[in-house]
Amino acid sequence: MDTTPARNPLRGPLIALAATVLVACFTLYLVFQRRLELAEETARDTWYPAPWAATAAVPAGAGCELWTDGRSWRAGARLDERLVYGGDRGLLASRDGGAGWQSVSVLDGLPVGRVTAMAELGGRLYLGLGGGLARWDGRTVERFNLPILSADWVTALAPGQAGQIWCATRRGQLLELEAGRFRAVALPGLRDDGVAAVAMSRRGPVLGTFRHGLYRLDDGRLVRPGGALPPLQSVAGLEALPDASLLTATDAGLAVLSPAGDFIEMLFPGRPVSFAGHRVGQVICACIEDQVYAVAWSDWNAGRRRFIPIGAPGLVRSAVAGPAAIDLLTDRGIFRWTPGATGCRPVEVPAGELARPSVMALAAGGGSVWLGYFDGGIEARDGTGRRREGVDTPALNTINHLAWDGARLWAGTAQGLWTVSAAGVQPAGAAESPLRSAYINQVIPAGGVTWVCHGQGLSVLRGGSEALFYALHGLPSNKVYCAVQREGRLYVGTLGGLAVMVGERVAAVHQVDNSPLRVNWITALQACAQGVIVGTYGGGIQLLAPDGTWREFRGAGRRLNVNPNALCATGPWILAGTLEEGLWRLDPARLQAVRLELPLPSRSVQAVLADGATLYVATDNGVLRVPLTAEFLKPEHAS
Repeated sequence: MDTTPARNPLRGPLIALAATVLVACFTLYLVFQRRLELAEETARDTWYPAPWAATAAVPAGAGCELWTDGRSWRAGARLDERLVYGGDRGLLASRDGGAGWQSVSVLDGLPVGRVTAMAELGGRLYLGLGGGLARWDGRTVERFNLPILSADWVTALAPGQAGQIWCATRRGQLLELEAGRFRAVALPGLRDDGVAAVAMSRRGPVLGTFRHGLYRLDDGRLVRPGGALPPLQSVAGLEALPDASLLTATDAGLAVLSPAGDFIEMLFPGRPVSFAGHRVGQVICACIEDQVYAVAWSDWNAGRRRFIPIGAPGLVRSAVAGPAAIDLLTDRGIFRWTPGATGCRPVEVPAGELARPSVMALAAGGGSVWLGYFDGGIEARDGTGRRREGVDTPALNTINHLAWDGARLWAGTAQGLWTVSAAGVQPAGAAESPLRSAYINQVIPAGGVTWVCHGQGLSVLRGGSEALFYALHGLPSNKVYCAVQREGRLYVGTLGGLAVMVGERVAAVHQVDNSPLRVNWITALQACAQGVIVGTYGGGIQLLAPDGTWREFRGAGRRLNVNPNALCATGPWILAGTLEEGLWRLDPARLQAVRLELPLPSRSVQAVLADGATLYVATDNGVLRVPLTAEFLKPEHAS
């Protein structure tokens, strides 16, 4: 008996039909993709009116203060006869006649406090910022009001053809600007990389990237420079010499390119170079962790590479030419070298208010406001902002969190938990405790009990005892970032989700796969009347109600990165500090979120503190101190 199954007569036609449909769909996809590419190329080749808009300075009586480091400088230029320096505190310009300095900061209209690049065109200084582009004519500031650029870090500004400037960014954008208009330039093939430097060759712009070396833009295509260019990855700078050849500061040495953009030679091979350029008849080369070297242009042009060391003032990022000297802009200040001299001397400029730029933590207590620095160290300031004292020991390295318990200051660091009091700086926990060496994220002293969130779990200090909770106790991850108490429950934010503890028992766990939580990485928590505000890294901000339901805030981006412990309650509102997206105000009652238009020194807000009638906003580039009654905090001044 034949047991072979009967063959389906429709099988062949169905397979053929399916194959035809797949081919048709793939063809349509290719056509659609090509149309998108053509549309993008057409848009990028189109010139648009430049969206310049004047900015307003903060009124003198507004009560705002800006605290910055003031030692780190990144760019320099000349505007008429004035020397202008740009750095993490904004602009500093010599006054006409050399009598003093003019400072231009976010309080004077700069969109962001960190100036990263400069170029002069038509009597104005074009300013690349750590978040956008601006220009300054010596009196007023204008911002380039293009959102896609305002969210990016401008890395280089370079002269192009007559009356044009090239603008490059960290995210790989390239813009060409001229009087009153601009265009975006396509960079096909540049993926997952940014443009660190740009300069014009005779065959088009040469681009230096962060991870993939050098390219030349040739008729709309990215090509490698000709010649036997040695392997290199990172480019720090590109500048043209008087003969139109190009100096290239790279991680493999000082590369010299021809006027056409082809490789000629490599000097200082194997030694990373941070800056190279031509100033006051001298060719300058700054080698990282070494010396700054110079050679006269006459010797260079004759083929004699007779470099001489001129000093080691720090990490040189740029240089500006004075009447007879060269000012080197570094991470340690500004240093002046006169050709023929044996060394550099510091340029005396107004000092900054902070010991270091990046403030990670804020706390109030004992009549002081305490600041914790990313690079280590703590300082206390009084109610007027005047510095009272500093605590700077090797133990206090990388301050992550500060908390006051009524008698002493708790300091969470990258190397354990410490207390600061009249008795000095003391380690917390027993000798074998993980608190002696763990990466401490948050400390919560409350009613004789102290909860500590760290990289090995959640510790609780009660009297002389210490207990540790981690994944085996039900926490979704051992890496605990934050916690907050509300109505007898402890909410614990971890790398793997949110846990709710009742007593010492994990009663519930919220994760992406079992709740509306968008991402599992919880970075900040804040209790409010409506529940618990949950800040995440990469998933924005949500509200967990007491009944266990999740609610969304209107107006808040769903991909916001909320920085660790950067949530703060002030009245009916919650303030949220984010990575590169500024400070947000949340209204839990109405489930609304708006971004505050504050004069921040940086858009990366790392800590927020409301102390009495004053708000402190700490960033990776300084602190803004502003009255809670300031106009910036009112609803009509939010975006």
